[in-house]
Amino acid sequence: MKRTYTVDENWIDLVGKIWQPGIGPCASKITLRTYDVENIGEPTRENVQNWLDMNAGDFQSIIDFHAVVGEVDLPWKDDENEMTFLDCMYPFEE
Repeated sequence: MKRTYTVDENWIDLVGKIWQPGIGPCASKITLRTYDVENIGEPTRENVQNWLDMNAGDFQSIIDFHAVVGEVDLPWKDDENEMTFLDCMYPFEE
């Protein structure tokens, strides 16, 4: 008997400003638990933004985000913000 498992991966990549003064944009990847997905509700930009406002405590403000929730993929609003995310998460190494 062959068994098949399905794994749902839900996450939010975000760029924002943290609480420490003088620091430029920062980035983070948040892996969403089932509880988080339930609290987001219908995965719209507005609902994800509201969830981030209440749950992204290290961030003073969110500039932009990319979210994958269930089968919904919410892309970055601006390609520049995606590049900032990549620069913050994966800095150039010599």
